[in-house]
Amino acid sequence: MKHAYLIMAHKNDYTLSTLLGMLDYPNNDIFLHFDAKDNSFDRKAMIALKGLLNQAKLYFTDRICVTWGGYSEIKCELLLLEKAISTGKYDYYHLLSGEDLPIKTHEYIEWFFESNAGSQFLDTCPARSDGDYHDLDRVKYFHFAQEKMGKKEAVELPLLWRSIRKITFVFQDKLNVYRSTKIEFMRGAQWFSITHELADYIVKKKNWIEKTFRWTKCADEMFLQTLIHNTEFEKQVSNLGSLRCVDWKRGMPWIWREDDMDCLIKSDKLFARKFDSSVDKSIIKRIKDSYNKKHIMR
Repeated sequence: MKHAYLIMAHKNDYTLSTLLGMLDYPNNDIFLHFDAKDNSFDRKAMIALKGLLNQAKLYFTDRICVTWGGYSEIKCELLLLEKAISTGKYDYYHLLSGEDLPIKTHEYIEWFFESNAGSQFLDTCPARSDGDYHDLDRVKYFHFAQEKMGKKEAVELPLLWRSIRKITFVFQDKLNVYRSTKIEFMRGAQWFSITHELADYIVKKKNWIEKTFRWTKCADEMFLQTLIHNTEFEKQVSNLGSLRCVDWKRGMPWIWREDDMDCLIKSDKLFARKFDSSVDKSIIKRIKDSYNKKHIMR
């Protein structure tokens, strides 16, 4: 099978170089978007990353500034999908961050997708309007300032942007300006492993995606699930989810440490996030060494 690995990265560090090395196989092509906010990532850095690979091909997309929770997250995903589809036809397209690593061997991953060919792997469930999440508030209001706010809490934002957000929400409530009321929204993590047919469908629906989610907060966790809702693709979604091992109980998400090695090896997932070499480099090295020795098999 041919695999396209789509990587959203914002740090050129040991984690990213390890990820690239672990994906270095002849039937893999790697597509990398590196956040434009990092001016140090230049042509020399690109050449150095390409030099890490002996078998897989590495392609770079155009670069944009990606803001947490902003529509730029979706724009980045579309850039990666468009680049991959224009390069070749792949059996599966895997969206990863630059802080992810495989926790199963290449041979196991290959066997898994051959055994489950045609299935789509992503997390999906109905969007909620109660509890701690209020998913529907993301699409109920126009979030005009999200690209400026990013992940910062309101108290950390400049007064101008706090004021803009408050004023726009007040006016929308007063005027009953609620958008997208006829759409049944779904949600789930943004990471996926999908077939060429679904990847191509997403790219062809680019205009609808932008029209529906342009001013939405954290739309990267809603657009794909909503797009395929009530289509044939939704029937192909596996109950195994996105195949990503993520710990939301200890962090947002938890950064894996060396003490977590046994947990990661025993996981039935194929990939894990997230890793940070500035927090714990040893776990990254152990995953890499185990992978190279083909110990991460079952």
